Amino acid sequence: MMSEKKINNHIKSQASVKQLCIYLVLFAAFIISCNSDAAPDANKAIDFQYILYDSENTKIDFATLYDKPIILNFWAGLCPPCRAEMPDFQLFHEQYGSQVTVIGIDVGKYTGLGSKKDALRLIEQLNVDYVIGGTSESNIIELYEVYGLPTTVFIDSDQNIIRTWSGAVNLEKLRDIGLSMIESSQ
Repeated sequence: MMSEKKINNHIKSQASVKQLCIYLVLFAAFIISCNSDAAPDANKAIDFQYILYDSENTKIDFATLYDKPIILNFWAGLCPPCRAEMPDFQLFHEQYGSQVTVIGIDVGKYTGLGSKKDALRLIEQLNVDYVIGGTSESNIIELYEVYGLPTTVFIDSDQNIIRTWSGAVNLEKLRDIGLSMIESSQ
């Protein structure tokens, strides 16, 4: 029969293992959330249908857009970092839109960060005119591994995801990655 001291040591040891597991999970979650410059990913972009936020609610299949590189930005109308980066996306679109397609997909209704009405209000306030829409495919967040907002996915003209950026992206980084995609596609 185990002595009381051995039993107490065994219980303490189990508690330490549980604490270590909790710390490791929290550390892994922290590392993933801080991963704003992830290594290039060889995965293919996933097709989905989105609805433009225009007067006709035009439906578009994402797979029809691969004639040039794509910058796919997941955002929400009530997301402050999303709001902060949108002017840079607009400026990038104005400068390089003929060579790179910029698409903003509103996922606010799936994240609790806004409705379509909130999204429309934001794009009107910021005078955004690059391709903006939403999707009825709620699993798009999982498929594109959107762990936080905003998240931007850089896709080359061969449908390869070359980089995923978690968090707000600025004009300098858009140019850096975007111009690299343009050069690779020529």
